[in-house]
Amino acid sequence: MICSSFRHLNAGIAFRRPGRTVAALLAAVALTGCGIDKQTAPSPIGPSEFGLSVTMTASPDQLPRDGSTQSVVTITVRDSSGKPVSGQRLSVSLPTNAPAGATLSQSEVTTGSNGAATIAVVAPETGSVGNVVITATPVGTNFDNAVARTISIGVIPENSAPPIVGPFTVNPSSPEVGALATLTAGAATDEGVSCASTCSFSWDFGDGSTATGQVVTHTFTQVGDYSVALTVTDRGGAFTIKRQTVTVVGVAPPTVSFTVSPTGPITGQEATFTATATPASGHRIATFNWTWGDGSDNQTASPVIHHTFSTAGTYLVVLTVTDDRGLSTRMQTPVVVTSGVTASFTISPTSPRVSVSAAFDASASSTTTGAVITTFAWDFGDGSTSNSSSGLATHTYSAQGLVIVVLTVSDAQGRTATLSRTVTIAP
Repeated sequence: MICSSFRHLNAGIAFRRPGRTVAALLAAVALTGCGIDKQTAPSPIGPSEFGLSVTMTASPDQLPRDGSTQSVVTITVRDSSGKPVSGQRLSVSLPTNAPAGATLSQSEVTTGSNGAATIAVVAPETGSVGNVVITATPVGTNFDNAVARTISIGVIPENSAPPIVGPFTVNPSSPEVGALATLTAGAATDEGVSCASTCSFSWDFGDGSTATGQVVTHTFTQVGDYSVALTVTDRGGAFTIKRQTVTVVGVAPPTVSFTVSPTGPITGQEATFTATATPASGHRIATFNWTWGDGSDNQTASPVIHHTFSTAGTYLVVLTVTDDRGLSTRMQTPVVVTSGVTASFTISPTSPRVSVSAAFDASASSTTTGAVITTFAWDFGDGSTSNSSSGLATHTYSAQGLVIVVLTVSDAQGRTATLSRTVTIAP
């Protein structure tokens, strides 16, 4: 037992202290009378950690910073005699400050019959910093005496170059003042791979406003050329500024006109108003706002509308059209509304003489709807009046001079019309 234990100890120390120490130990063995052929081989279970030789190799030993490429690390364990150690457990880990995205396929491995075990290492993400350091620690019977081995896998390139950024797009390409524009960052790559999800995007619109994100919206409030700057920053802090000029254009208000049918509306009957409005290219008319001049108004999305005036007269009709941008144009037109009844009369002779009977004839009076005129009311201008249903009347003036003759006619629908005429009464 003493020789066996000493033999095992010899194996452990010989790995660390070659030379004279080995000779001294062999001499001690000889003095005890124990031959080497009588020594018992150490147990394969739980070998002394100091008697193990652990080597690590990586293939490849450099990785791109892309978050996907893998390297295979081979861990080989040999005993003090250089023979492969089978069944040796090893704990494998990355440091807490490992580059972002770097991962191991497993945290513990066991060597096979050839004394080797393998793990896979995934490359860190784009924008990460530093190399990948892997630590392998034999798991034995004495954890305090376990000696960790490390291997470093280079990650290239280091994240020092700024991102490469393509032109950004503006939709529409020449936005209108007051309209919403959408700006989209162009393709951005960092260290040869897309950094759409790892880079940050910030915008300066050149008008004092800013925004963040790959896709942003903005409304320019004044016409002009704006130098818009997009800054793309990678995770390592390197950045690229992309500048483009965005031209903001003005928008013409819509044009408008309208017609009325019939051209001379009559009271009590519906008149049709038709607007003709033309917005700027790419826009539409949103509303038509009518003010009729009789105290009423209407707003509609249709260019055609109907209105009925209750009283004859001249009305200032105002139409205001507004497009989808909120720009508006107004026009106004006087509209003459009649009652639908026309008064007309003649006098014979045209200059009646004093004390001579004059004939008045209003039979030429008419209506536009075919209704019958039922009443003809005369005011002869000298204080005398007359009503008839035929439209014919006679009157004798007693004094010379000028008089104003007034005829008022009424139809069966209650509509009226009035006509005045100055008449000279001769001596």
